[in-house]
Amino acid sequence: MSEKIQLASKTFLVAETQPFLRAILVDILRNVGISNIHTAGSCPEAITQVRTWLPDAIILDWHLKDGSGMELAQWVRKSPESPNPEIPMVIITGDTSQEKILHARDCGIDEIIIKPVVPKAVISRVKTIFVAKRDFVSSYSFIGPDRRRRKPSGYKGKKRRLKDTADSPQTEMENEIFALCQEIETQLPLLDTKDRASVMRLYVVCQSLWDKTIQVENDYLEAAAKSMFNYIQGTGISGKLRVSVINHHLQAIFDLKNKVKGRGSDPSALIEELNNSIAQRM
Repeated sequence: MSEKIQLASKTFLVAETQPFLRAILVDILRNVGISNIHTAGSCPEAITQVRTWLPDAIILDWHLKDGSGMELAQWVRKSPESPNPEIPMVIITGDTSQEKILHARDCGIDEIIIKPVVPKAVISRVKTIFVAKRDFVSSYSFIGPDRRRRKPSGYKGKKRRLKDTADSPQTEMENEIFALCQEIETQLPLLDTKDRASVMRLYVVCQSLWDKTIQVENDYLEAAAKSMFNYIQGTGISGKLRVSVINHHLQAIFDLKNKVKGRGSDPSALIEELNNSIAQRM
C-alpha cells in the first residue's frame, strides 16, 4: 500500500489563524491524497473541532487567535475532555530558538515546521508522524511522544544524522547537502544581485538545501539553511543581497557539520550570530 493511500484514510485538523496560510496547508494535504480535512481559526474553535471530528492528526500554528498552539497542545495531551491524548501534532513556528523547540517538545509536540512553510516540509512531517511514529509516553512529568529519537546502542542500520560519530561513513543525505553548498559557492562569483534569473537560480538551490536539512534531524543545521533562505527571499533583486552574508552561512553550515572549535563549538550562538547579521542588513 502506498503512502498516499495510507494518508488518504486519515482525518486532519488544520488550526491556523491566517486564512491564506490555512488555505495553503489544506491544498498541500489534498495534493498528497488527504481529503478529510477540517479547519479552525482560533484555539477554542480548534478544541471544538477536535471533540467533534476526532482527527487522526493536527497541524497547528504556534500563534492562534484567542489562545496559542501550546495551549491547544496541552489541552489535547492533558485535559480530561480530550478525546484522544495521543493525537499526533505538528506545529508551525517562525522561531528557531532552542528554547522554543524544547518547549514544543516538552508540551508533547511530535514534529515542527519552520516558517516560511514549503510543501516538502509539510509532507515530510506528515509522513513522519505516521510512518516513523514514536512510542507514546504517559508519566507524571510528561505526556507525549518519546522525546528520545536515538536508536538503541545495538542498532546496526545506516547512520543518518549529522551528529553521528566522526568515524561514521557519510550518508547519501549528507553528501547531497554539502554538494548543494558547493553548488551555491560556484554560483556566487557570477551572481548579479539585480538580475531576477541569477537570484532565482540561487534561491532554488538554497530552497533545496533547506529541504534536505529538514530531513537529517539537526535543528541547528536546519536553522542555518533556513536563515540563508530567508535572507535571499527577503532581499530579492533589490541589489542589497551580499555575497559575504551567503558565504557566512555556508561557513556556518560547514562548521556545524565538522564541529570545529571556537565559534562553531556553540551552535546556538552561531545561529544567533547569523540571525543578527541578517537583521542588520534587511
